[in-house]
Amino acid sequence: MTESIFRVLNINLGQAVFWSNTTTVLWWITGSSRSFKPFVADRVGEIQNATNSKQWQYVLMNKNPADSVTRGLKLSELVKSKEWCNRTNFLGQK
Repeated sequence: MTESIFRVLNINLGQAVFWSNTTTVLWWITGSSRSFKPFVADRVGEIQNATNSKQWQYVLMNKNPADSVTRGLKLSELVKSKEWCNRTNFLGQK
């Protein structure tokens, strides 16, 4: 999805930073995609072809704004959330 959005906006994909709260996924991205079962290998291969593993960062699960709803945050609370509507502090740091 990022690749499509960046293409439309004429932005270099190399400028993107991606976040995952799963260390397993980050490990997969740095590994050899051919060593995984077909479904995982295909997804990892796509990610490796489109991005550099250095673009991927780890975020603690409880700091991941994308998981707010899975932690029980109601929609009415989500629209008032500073982390969701603006950005969390860690996104501005590197």
